[in-house]
Amino acid sequence: MVAGQRFTIILTIHYQLTESFGLTEIKEVLKDIVKCCYDSVLERQEAEGHIVLERGLAMFPLSGIDAPSHSRYLWSGVLPFRACG
Repeated sequence: MVAGQRFTIILTIHYQLTESFGLTEIKEVLKDIVKCCYDSVLERQEAEGHIVLERGLAMFPLSGIDAPSHSRYLWSGVLPFRACG
């Protein structure tokens, strides 16, 4: 869940930055953006005890679906994905 929420935040910020800045500028701050998002999600998880995924520009959570278990190609990553959340 942490990874999914972090991904949503990062893509939303990336989209907003590309509207205002060039690729070179975005690359310079991307590392800080990722760290800030990760820290924010961890703080929320510690405060609330869990993560509730929110809709972003590039992701929308579906209740009850936690991994792409329908795909043979992606199946090998399902259990490690679940272990991270």
